[in-house]
Amino acid sequence: MLNPSFTISFRCRRGIIPNEIKANAFALISFGIIPLRHRKDIVNDGFKMPLYPVMPVIAGLLSVYFIWLLTKTTTIMVGNWLILGIILYVTLGIKP
Repeated sequence: MLNPSFTISFRCRRGIIPNEIKANAFALISFGIIPLRHRKDIVNDGFKMPLYPVMPVIAGLLSVYFIWLLTKTTTIMVGNWLILGIILYVTLGIKP
């Protein structure tokens, strides 16, 4: 059993940054399921989400709501890292 004071999360002054990162990822995945299910080039033989059109929207909106409840400092820090990640993803993905 782990010590209750043990944590892997990096704590900033007013929030836990990995929780917002997880909420951002969950929101992107929840909203991303909708256009992926309509693509014809992807075979949808596997897992089917229950209550498909409603559940991803509810999950994504709840995740955005939880992000909105976090402090502005945490949101700004995660936003900066997200922008940096997108810049790296785009620049490193360009084929010479």
